[in-house]
Amino acid sequence: MVKRSLINMLLFVFNDVRVYILLTVMVVLLMCLFTFLLIKSIKKERVKFAEDKTKGKVDKQKLLELIKKKLDLNSKKPFCLIKIELNDILVENTSFVTKRNDLVYKAVSERIISVLGEFSKIAKDDDGGLLIYNAVQSINANLNAHCKFLCSQLSKPIVLSNAFTLSISFNIAAVKFPQSENTVEALLKNLDMALAAAKRKGVNTYAVNSAEIEMQNTEEYRYFRELKSAIEKKEFLLYYQPVIDLSKGKVIGFESLIRWNHSSLGVLSPASFLRILEQTGDINWVGFWAFERFLENYKELLSLYQNRQFMMFMNLSNRQLNYNKLTEEFKRMLKKLNVNPQNICFDISEADFYNANLDMKKNIEALRMLGFKIAIDNLGLEASSLTRLEKSEVSAIKLDKNVFEEAGEEGSISKNILAILAQYAKERNILLISLGIENMSNIDFAAANGINFGQGYYFAPPKPFDDAKVYADIDMFK
Repeated sequence: MVKRSLINMLLFVFNDVRVYILLTVMVVLLMCLFTFLLIKSIKKERVKFAEDKTKGKVDKQKLLELIKKKLDLNSKKPFCLIKIELNDILVENTSFVTKRNDLVYKAVSERIISVLGEFSKIAKDDDGGLLIYNAVQSINANLNAHCKFLCSQLSKPIVLSNAFTLSISFNIAAVKFPQSENTVEALLKNLDMALAAAKRKGVNTYAVNSAEIEMQNTEEYRYFRELKSAIEKKEFLLYYQPVIDLSKGKVIGFESLIRWNHSSLGVLSPASFLRILEQTGDINWVGFWAFERFLENYKELLSLYQNRQFMMFMNLSNRQLNYNKLTEEFKRMLKKLNVNPQNICFDISEADFYNANLDMKKNIEALRMLGFKIAIDNLGLEASSLTRLEKSEVSAIKLDKNVFEEAGEEGSISKNILAILAQYAKERNILLISLGIENMSNIDFAAANGINFGQGYYFAPPKPFDDAKVYADIDMFK
């Protein structure tokens, strides 16, 4: 009897322990589920687009309404507004591009949150960039330091898949309140002025608006806005002039030349605006825009003529060659558009090529290392040119259009120099190209003096890409 009671007692205790263990397990599971849901909810709330970011919608209205309410209440509580202009948001309307852009936005937004905190409010801007509102006092008080740190974080590659990473190009502008004026319009204008200052520094840079920027940028800002508006409205165009094999009349390549189809002044030649672009520093960011369009046109040309090779020429200015991120940005664009640079040749003026400073020489060499070719543009027929040419590594030489006058007389020094130059180019497989061919006598002169390639209005004026690409099918002598 005692034995049976002892057994019953043990069974009761055992059952009680099982219930206790079961209850404990259930409590632990419920706590894990609650924690999981809480973490998921926090992550979902951390990046606050004005609309569902997975749909890629653009709506900054709620963000601006929030700022307007604060301004209408005459609140003196500080806040900052930051704009990030992204140069890597693609515009093609395909599922692949949409997914790619979403991954870029997600990665950028997560890095913004990591630097500026989870109370940042983020909205997509009309141009594909991001607007960020932040009212944390410590951020506002140390805005320069936070923008600098944000630059360093955004400069790190973005992992899009196991096999593919993307290094993005961007500019950051920031404005503080209450240092700035107390209207939304004024804040956005000051933000735009800071963006102009950042873009003139180059890619992956920032600028915080200040009285100095506002005072110095008044005239330049208006010009910057006009340039930016022209690009958005597609007023800037790349024209192309064919380069001809003078022995066959066949097109072997094209030189790109930028034009501005101004809304009120009509089509402007580079002489009308390039000098100002050089002076202000806008040549760098406009030049990068032009190079990306150039690569897109080149890809289209290759897709149309899959069994042919074309040499594509583009000019680089002194200011561009002095920019320390030139080759880094070109390399990024090559990867972005998947273009092989082996038939892309940069035209560099004789003066810039031979009088290059250390930074320019580094860039020229780095361009060669990336696979680009280099051409000396507008070479004059002088003895010193020959001497310096022997120490140079170039793939093409473009002769100044005055060559027809300078070397036209039998026995002249210029004619003798041209003969040596033609032989030099032939021995080293360098393209010798005569610029400014305007009549048949120019062609005859070139053929008689060992110049095998040429370009000029006799064959065709520079035209928009869609009009110029048809030259590839034409015998230019007919």
